[in-house]
Amino acid sequence: MMNFVVIVADTFRWDHLSGICPHSQLYTPFLERFAKKCVMFDDAFSGSIPTLPNRTDLFTGKFRCMEGEWAPLDREVPTLALLMSQAGCRTQLISNTPHLMAKGNYYQRGFQFAEWIRNNEEDRNFCVGNAVFPPPEKRQPEEKTRNTYPIPGYNLSVLCQWMHSRYQWEEEMLPAQTARAASKWLEWNYADGPFFLWVEFFDPHEPWNVPDYLAKRFDPDYKGAPMIHPSYGPADVFTKRELFNLHANYKAEASLVDKWIGHVLQKIEDLGIMGNTIIVFTSDHGIYIGEHNRTGKDNHFDKDPRHWPTYEEVAKIPLAVYHPKAKGGRHLKGFAQPVDLTATLLDFAKAKRPDDLQGISLAPAILGKASRGPRPFALTSRWPINASLFDTQWLFQPYGEERKPALFDRKADPLAEKNLYARNKAAARRLHKAMIRFYKDHKATEAIRSVIEEAQI
Repeated sequence: MMNFVVIVADTFRWDHLSGICPHSQLYTPFLERFAKKCVMFDDAFSGSIPTLPNRTDLFTGKFRCMEGEWAPLDREVPTLALLMSQAGCRTQLISNTPHLMAKGNYYQRGFQFAEWIRNNEEDRNFCVGNAVFPPPEKRQPEEKTRNTYPIPGYNLSVLCQWMHSRYQWEEEMLPAQTARAASKWLEWNYADGPFFLWVEFFDPHEPWNVPDYLAKRFDPDYKGAPMIHPSYGPADVFTKRELFNLHANYKAEASLVDKWIGHVLQKIEDLGIMGNTIIVFTSDHGIYIGEHNRTGKDNHFDKDPRHWPTYEEVAKIPLAVYHPKAKGGRHLKGFAQPVDLTATLLDFAKAKRPDDLQGISLAPAILGKASRGPRPFALTSRWPINASLFDTQWLFQPYGEERKPALFDRKADPLAEKNLYARNKAAARRLHKAMIRFYKDHKATEAIRSVIEEAQI
């Protein structure tokens, strides 16, 4: 039986991964090297967003967006980890994603072992009350970051700078801690398989706390307060210079994650287990860094009244799968979604498949028995009112920017700047019917289905 390693990097934009995206905005040498060994699904899109809904899709093989949004993991639904355990794998979760185990969310359920690497984002595990506080010139102004106050008097950006001020060099930082923990686990367990190891990097999710040398690599001349956190609102609260620095810090964080994922991948090679290990790299969603006059994933900005439908910068995700019997370096068309990865892993492990699993196995495509991904389109949603359907030509939103239908030509207009709905109503109606059918087939609740069905197309 094979070993399995799944690596998830939260908020890693597909178009910032060289070797995976053909026109990447960032050079990621470690994942580019890995990609040459992989089968890559060029039309992989998140299903349910953001973090926890995506993990529900992955851990249960069912679309969370058909039932609701952000929530603890259902105690009654069989989990991927449990099914892999029953198939004979030793199962381990190693995660610095705070939401998985915080506040009773219980996403470690089903894993035999779980390690939570603490103090990411607003995880307040260890008080640093009299630690050196970032000086005013280094603090991101309140009006330029997310309006969240986990502790009175601190916006999220300032809180994170304070909490992480004790990380003085790269190997103390959370991507390094996570990679070293995974590397240690692999060395201790590689000869005692089969195993199922799930490694969660919350990065490059904000806040973008990076070593100075990395920040300077991408923006060497910047002198202002570091822009390390998006506004979750309009991008024009930033000057052009600040927005460039915001993007630079995202790139720096993504580069850091690439490096430490490379550390884990190198350990697998060093242990000599590439011949009997399946390895997956993916993300849950992307992030806006200025596109559509937005930063962040959705709207948390008190003074921004806009409706935010879902665009490709957030919806499209990397999905690269290494299988020792598959020809590497292949890019496949045809849509795939996170629930399909769940079905695929169960397939390869010959594990029990729940009757209500909604994923379609990618195994035939990975092993060269099918030429493309299994779906004719992908649907991405947090709430039904911001749902989007992507097919080979169109991006369709039943509720676009003005809460009115929107239709964009993905090939001619990849940034989705020109709404063609008025000239292509027949295509919009066809896609709307497909969306209604998708929600029905996936047993969406009546309240959720009604939002989709009532759109005036």
